[in-house]
Amino acid sequence: MANRVKCERCGKEFEMTNPEYGCPYCNKSKRESVVKNQDKNSIASILKIIGWCLILIGFIGGIIVGNIGYVFNSLIMVTIWICFGISSLLFFSLGEIIQILHDIRWKLNN
Repeated sequence: MANRVKCERCGKEFEMTNPEYGCPYCNKSKRESVVKNQDKNSIASILKIIGWCLILIGFIGGIIVGNIGYVFNSLIMVTIWICFGISSLLFFSLGEIIQILHDIRWKLNN
């Protein structure tokens, strides 16, 4: 005998004959699997990876460029670190904005 349950999403009561299918009115289990598969945006991930690469390149590049010549020039090194740090923050923030917009779109569609 099947249990009568109430769907958490749509509020309708139905007989739970196949738990793997979820609610027959709103197909909750199918929608959740779609949302879980689409929770990451590849463009946002790529922009965040670019941000980390810029931090690494800026740190190493600043040390190398600051060491050119006979005397270590810390002003050049810090300037390069600041420039690459600001650039990486821009990539991180753009990636985060895209991820937030992606999450909003999926919440509205599901």
